[in-house]
Amino acid sequence: MSVLGLSSFSQLNFGQMLFHTICDFVFRDILMGLMKRLVKIRSSNLKVLITSATLDGDKVSKFFRDCPVLNIPGKLYPVEVLYSKERPVNYLDAALKTALGMM
Repeated sequence: MSVLGLSSFSQLNFGQMLFHTICDFVFRDILMGLMKRLVKIRSSNLKVLITSATLDGDKVSKFFRDCPVLNIPGKLYPVEVLYSKERPVNYLDAALKTALGMM
């Protein structure tokens, strides 16, 4: 751990853990696994703060041995929610068409 230079840190902040591609999900899983190891090693003197609009707080809490979760409801900006009129045959194709149609 001292090789990584993390021994001098008392808090790690991971802001906006948003994921859009399979690479992002793989990166998140690796990062979470490394953080869990680090927290286990330094449980008495390391705080980890993860912020995300999309992560499941209960699952993250269980993964980190029932750590506390703080939920802040609401949105900072207006968000328009759009629903498909019918179930798409190809979700990727439908998502791309919808996203391009918003531009």
